[in-house]
Amino acid sequence: MMTDIEVKQAKDELINIAPAVIKDCKQKVASGVKTKSDLIDIIDKLFPANTKYTPSMLNEVEGRIINANIDINFVNEGKPSAAAFVFKQGRGEFGMFIHPDNEKSAYNYLKLHEYGHILFNHCTGIRFHKQQFATILSRNFSRVEKFFTKNAIKIYDKEKLVDFLYHKFANIAQDMEINSKLFQNEWLIAAHTIRRSQLLIYVDKKEQRPLIVKEINAKLNNKKSTMEFCHPSVHKWPEEMDWLVYMQYILNNIEKFLEMEQQSGQGGEGQSQDSGLISEKEIEAQSAAQGEQKKIEEKQGAVDENGNPVSGKQRGDSDGQQVHKLELCNSLKDFEKIIEKHCKVKLNRKMISDVFYYSNRNRNTGSGGVLNPRRTYRETYVPSSIHIIVDVSGSVPVATVNRIVSTLIEVNAFDKKRSRLIQWDTSLKGDDSLMNKTFQLRGFGGTNIARGIEYVSKYVKKKTDKVFIISDFEDDLNAWTRAAKKIKCEKIAICHDANSVNNIDTEFKKQFKTYLINV
Repeated sequence: MMTDIEVKQAKDELINIAPAVIKDCKQKVASGVKTKSDLIDIIDKLFPANTKYTPSMLNEVEGRIINANIDINFVNEGKPSAAAFVFKQGRGEFGMFIHPDNEKSAYNYLKLHEYGHILFNHCTGIRFHKQQFATILSRNFSRVEKFFTKNAIKIYDKEKLVDFLYHKFANIAQDMEINSKLFQNEWLIAAHTIRRSQLLIYVDKKEQRPLIVKEINAKLNNKKSTMEFCHPSVHKWPEEMDWLVYMQYILNNIEKFLEMEQQSGQGGEGQSQDSGLISEKEIEAQSAAQGEQKKIEEKQGAVDENGNPVSGKQRGDSDGQQVHKLELCNSLKDFEKIIEKHCKVKLNRKMISDVFYYSNRNRNTGSGGVLNPRRTYRETYVPSSIHIIVDVSGSVPVATVNRIVSTLIEVNAFDKKRSRLIQWDTSLKGDDSLMNKTFQLRGFGGTNIARGIEYVSKYVKKKTDKVFIISDFEDDLNAWTRAAKKIKCEKIAICHDANSVNNIDTEFKKQFKTYLINV
């Protein structure tokens, strides 16, 4: 870590700009910045290049990443607006993008910053956190509406504006954790170095120009940079806390927080009455940056917290639908597990973060005093409704079907009151509640299960419902596929004839999770 004297010297060289330079830049801004070179000249004067300093904790944190068996794949793909970002590619595997146009002095600061996102689990639970905080923001939207321009409110609906605020606040909260833990007393030097590099990248992006103007105005009028809000000490909040704690602090002080940021962009000559408010251009810039980042992540095989591709695509799949593999089920016990797996619906997933768990037990605050929170997840499940179509055509073995259906009825993983057992050959032969534990197979005619799929659709009320088909697959499976496309829930096809599973094609596998049961 740098000494206080070294930090003061660095601030004098990089951050504390001479009054004469400020005056000169104000005159240039007042006369109008007409060319790209004019803009770069102002950035060079207000945000001098860092040619001397590097982050003190980089080697230590890189050692931690290696010891934790975390693989980092450095991505070289395109030139988006973002200076850097990181994304999950698999278990213990992450992709990291650092813009090739970043200045050399910024590279190590950006790398350490992105390591922080990995080290402090910012890449997990994203969907859950977004839902949780979007709900809170929606309830308090009347308090923040005044911080948007009239045009922004006119153009975008409430959901879009709330989404913008969530991403804005989440980035700030995560940066507060990283800056206070990994950069410590060097955080202003890091912020300056990264901001300069970012502004030079933004010069070529028209949609990002408002952010350049905002930063220049803040510097010229002795206002805080928006990057300076990304440290808890600015708000007199405790340092080295979990980002979710900082997110809660922001939400509890949301009006004061937005007022501070609004003031940072004000003060320039000739600015409109909307100066400092969040404009439609700023929202567009965030959306454009997210779109660029998402494209790169999809190309590089990014996955969500459940390990699913963020693009929704699998290899060999061109239209975004997952192609399910045929799975083998060797016993009725295995079959019971399959039913339980498919019939429990996750109601919610709550994350509990204990910042001081390890430090209170003297187990690891980490060298350098870095606090690693202990995160646990509490998941709540509810039983779903299932609707079973039993193929009772003349080709099916009665004894086998009896064993399968009897096993299925005995499983207590689904809502039996709302579930149905439908017997079908070429038409309906039985429609019974699964509350009835006794049943008798009827039918034994021809086969047209597609019509049975059409029939069962009237019972499917929710996306969490499940449709099971128990059959020997001696039928027109293309007709099954066409009928299944109209049902918007999970569909599971169970085949009890090993000779028939060769009939299924890719389109069928997109619609049905398929099991071959050997009983």
